Amino acid sequence: MAQLQAGGASRDITPDRDLPHYYGSTLHRGDGCPLTVNAVCLRCGDIEAALVSIDTLFVDRPHVLAMREEIALATGIPGENLCLAATHSHSTPTLGPSFIVGEQADPVYLDQVSAGVRAAVVAAQEALRPAKLFAGNCPTPGIEFCRRVLRPDGQAVIGPQAAGHPDWTPEGQPDRTMAWAMLERADGQALATIFAWPVHNNACTDGWYDADLFGWAREAMRGRLGAQATVVTFAAPAGDVIWFDPVQDDFPRGDDFARDVGEVLAGRIMDARAAAAPMAVTRLRVGRDLRAIPDRAWEDSTWCEDDCRGSSERARVWARERYDPESEAVRSRGATECVVEVQGFGLGDFAIVTNPAELFCEFGTRIRAGSPCAVTMPVELANGACGYVPYARSFDHGGYETHRTCWTSRLIPEAGEIITRHSLELLERLRR
Repeated sequence: MAQLQAGGASRDITPDRDLPHYYGSTLHRGDGCPLTVNAVCLRCGDIEAALVSIDTLFVDRPHVLAMREEIALATGIPGENLCLAATHSHSTPTLGPSFIVGEQADPVYLDQVSAGVRAAVVAAQEALRPAKLFAGNCPTPGIEFCRRVLRPDGQAVIGPQAAGHPDWTPEGQPDRTMAWAMLERADGQALATIFAWPVHNNACTDGWYDADLFGWAREAMRGRLGAQATVVTFAAPAGDVIWFDPVQDDFPRGDDFARDVGEVLAGRIMDARAAAAPMAVTRLRVGRDLRAIPDRAWEDSTWCEDDCRGSSERARVWARERYDPESEAVRSRGATECVVEVQGFGLGDFAIVTNPAELFCEFGTRIRAGSPCAVTMPVELANGACGYVPYARSFDHGGYETHRTCWTSRLIPEAGEIITRHSLELLERLRR
């Protein structure tokens, strides 16, 4: 019978200079949570895989493929057995075109990140030790809310515009359950922890590079488990979920808030671990499903003409400056499609299934509910980025996440159903 082995490692990828980020400006070093790459290597028999979380907004698929090739050459782990996922921190340098102002990634920093990812996986492989697996579900910190709020006329708005309107209703419900897994040595010392949290990772103050909510949660876990433990933080489907109640207009900000939330999250995982029994693992199963999903055609798309970001003249001017060039780019390119990779990992009665979308929350809960495994961890923004994937009904409501762009919302309205179906089919194949 094959013995499960696990190893973890981290590498710092915080830049030492100002770089363009999500909004096109620069961020300065400060006392925020450092940016890191966190990798867990798994081996069972002759199958080996690695799970990697990168503190960045997103990673384009071409960069994923290039990093996979480098890692495969350095470790012998097949590229298709490597999961490279973004934590979606908004306080990081861009690794792809910034969809707000079009900033490009800095090539030197891109090399720094690639080197950090490769080094983390190599070190995790070297740290492989016999391991026991614990996994389960636990409550989230409870700060999650649907950020798409419907006005009485059915129009969706985002964030502050809903403040003070108790008769406006959220389009969907947040997922307040998250999956976690812990890998430990025979003596009980933690080797690594993995969790997937269904909330947008953009809560900390601006002004410096920062790993945001997920980074502080990771630090809180390490504080409980010890510095030797690697913590891989994944984003669960949460394209429509934010960390404050938009109707109540409650905007907690800053590191104190993020630290407090991280402590709550870590405490809930530790409570769940204390009640869990080890899972039997005799095989590591890995698979994937590659699909080219069509993008929405120009004539079937909307371009932020519904005042979803505000009805002031300033908001309307911003929307036109932002979306008119996107409209022309989509029109001139003609029909396009996006390669979407659904990837899966199975260990006993625990499974991880990933996709590259900012998938809306309900799809994640459906994947978890329909999985044949006792504990299933849906993960978004992995192995590329294909933009927001809303519910089909969301396109009737309009709003920011449904407006067609080159990057942020591109796929056909049926994409969420397609990704969900292929995720469940892959989980069934892995389980068999």
